[in-house]
Amino acid sequence: MINIMKDIYIQDKRLWQVWPGKNRFCCSGKCMTGPKSDLLYYIPSIAALIVIPNTFFIFAAPYIWQKVTVILPILSVILYLLTLSAYILTTFTDPGIIPRKTITEIIDHESSKIDIMSIDMSKYCSTCQIFRPRRSHHCKVCDNCVEIFDHHCPYINNCIGGRNYIFFFLFILNLTLLCLTNIAGCFIFIFHDYSISGPAKETFIKQGTVSLIIIVIIIVLTTMIGILTTILCLHHICLCFTGETTKERIKGEDIGSHCYFCKKKPKKFDPQQILTEEQFKKIVEGPVFIEMSDNENSVSN
Repeated sequence: MINIMKDIYIQDKRLWQVWPGKNRFCCSGKCMTGPKSDLLYYIPSIAALIVIPNTFFIFAAPYIWQKVTVILPILSVILYLLTLSAYILTTFTDPGIIPRKTITEIIDHESSKIDIMSIDMSKYCSTCQIFRPRRSHHCKVCDNCVEIFDHHCPYINNCIGGRNYIFFFLFILNLTLLCLTNIAGCFIFIFHDYSISGPAKETFIKQGTVSLIIIVIIIVLTTMIGILTTILCLHHICLCFTGETTKERIKGEDIGSHCYFCKKKPKKFDPQQILTEEQFKKIVEGPVFIEMSDNENSVSN
């Protein structure tokens, strides 16, 4: 009976539970995100993404819906849901992590193997102990090599790479449009001709000094965010045309390929991979990894 229970316990051990990098897993390994060190940036970001648009929906949208047009509030809701969805997908999607040599050798799983034709023999990662595929880099924050590495974004709490770049691009695009829509709505709320539409007595929140101050604050915050996201969005639109990543653009590296987010890269590993007792022990006891050199540093957003 003891041996049976021991076998069940061993079978429950999965790869995500002994992953050597700094990434965190949730939902039993179905989702992964970046390290805890990003929470200082991530928590204020997700809070702003929730609080600012919802404040607009509470204070400005009801008046615009009743007195001006229903199109702008509906458009704002759609853009908000798209933005939030893309943000969550970017945060919890594997960016294209390449398993370390020890993981590949111990598990010997087909999804963990790297196409030998894509290897750049001039780029060896001393931490992961692998020759990295072309356009891949080691992220010092997550402590993993990432395929088609763009940058590490602490505000999203994840690397941006070949597998989640499309979600990141949709996030900044929708966020830019959401900011423009909300700014337009705020100005309509402030400058709309009340003599034509009548007073806003029937709106969810009556107009007054407090609501106007809140709307002005929303305009200021949304404008600041909108300017930053617009610049970022234009930057990545340019990268889409050139086929570069942010890291390649900064370092002036020769890419020799086309737009990289058009085809999503296959996953290199399965976090839910069941490990045998021997595999579990080997990964836990793993070798001592050499510290990463300065030229392995990642680009941060």
